[in-house]
Amino acid sequence: MLQIAQKAWGAGGPVKLLGTLRKKQSYTFACKTTVGSLWFSVHISTKRYGGDGIEPLDILQRPWDEHTAWMAVDSPHQKCAQLSKDKALADIYKVLLIFAFLVWSPNALAVFFPAERATIPNFGELAQSIQWGRKNGIDLSFLD
Repeated sequence: MLQIAQKAWGAGGPVKLLGTLRKKQSYTFACKTTVGSLWFSVHISTKRYGGDGIEPLDILQRPWDEHTAWMAVDSPHQKCAQLSKDKALADIYKVLLIFAFLVWSPNALAVFFPAERATIPNFGELAQSIQWGRKNGIDLSFLD
């Protein structure tokens, strides 16, 4: 996990693993990024996500119905709240998506943005999936 974090977030300086929890199912990293010094958390679960998706289209609902595990890449709420207030939330999402890009695979069913309630199914590469979402009416303006 540290190697992926270093590859994703190490351009601005060293990435430090601050700790792990739950038998290495949760990791906390610190690093310098384009939006300053940040902490990131990566959580892995071999169970279904805490809630069920309620999506308007079957193609968006399918990842919710079929998933058996999940991974979350997160930044502290306070930092995100400040970035949102500063109209710079897209910056943190772009930093988080670097990690998602590196772990993306055919086994990933979707990427989900909980605060925005946006589900983007896997249509190949992560960038292709995001493009599909934009073309098919998913509001991804928070990434701009």
